[in-house]
Order: sequence, then structure tokens, then C-alpha cells
Amino acid sequence: MFELDAAYPLLGEVKNTPYGRIRVYYAGTRPELVSRTPVSYYLLGGQQSLITGEQVANSREVWATDLFPAASGRHSNDPNELLAELEPYTIYALKVELKSVDVSAKAQPVVTVSDRATQQELGRIVLNKEKSNPAVNVFKTSGNGLIDIRVQQSKSEGPGGESALRRIVISEIR
Repeated sequence: MFELDAAYPLLGEVKNTPYGRIRVYYAGTRPELVSRTPVSYYLLGGQQSLITGEQVANSREVWATDLFPAASGRHSNDPNELLAELEPYTIYALKVELKSVDVSAKAQPVVTVSDRATQQELGRIVLNKEKSNPAVNVFKTSGNGLIDIRVQQSKSEGPGGESALRRIVISEIR
């Protein structure tokens, strides 16, 4: 994946930073650090908090929808907008599952979560071939707990204009 992966052991990474993914490698020879399992963190946007990959893995699903054809929970005539009612002031993981990990450079779907009242963006996933499946981001709800989920995508050029997205899941992180 990255040049350094072949040369040095990965100690950990922080995802969702304003600078992209930050990876920390070890260039020494201490056996306990060379053989250490890498730790993954997600930066909780605007909150200056880190969520571990283990917390995301152990999160409890609270909302989900299959995408295209029709999904439940739609609140407008726009087939790419969804509404979810979640607990206020709670941290959640947004997971987007792809039908396949082969997302073309032309058709990079974007899933955005925003506060329903203020329209402030809480989290975003831009899906591309470098994302894992499912792609994950973390966010925290505000006072009312209502969020809008917007799906922006290009249809593939194949027959029927098939979407690359399969499912969106929101899980509560404890």
C-alpha cells in the first residue's frame, strides 16, 4: 500500500485528520516494537478526541439502510438524502459498505452526515480504491440528535447505471 510499509513496521495510524491519514512507523530494532500490532485511531472532527479502532469494531448498530433500489427512512423526493434520529451528544461510527472494492477514479461516491437543524457537517467519507470495505468515519451528534445523510455518487457507465454503494450503517460507540 505505502512505500514505508515494506521497509518499516507500522506502529499506528490516525485517520480522518485535516491532513489525511497520519501513519507512524518504527525505524529501530527493539523486538517488542518491531512485532507490535499496529493501533488505529479515528480523529473525532472538531472535538480533539481520538477513538480507537477497537471501539469502532465493538460499536452497536443503531441505524442502517440498504442503498439502491429504494431505502427506508427517506424524508424528501431526493433519492440520495436520508434522515436518522439518534441520541444527542453521542459518538457514532458511520460505516459505508461497497458492493465491490473496485471504485473507479471517475465515480467516487461521497457520504456526508450533517446536523439537521444547523446543516453543520459532522462527518464525511469519500470512497476511493484506497478505502477499506467498509469505509469508516466517526462523528458526534449535537443537541437534537437529528442528522441528514447525503449520498453523492456517479453511476457506473455499465448497463443500468449500477451504484458502487451497498449499505450505510451507523453504530453507537461506547
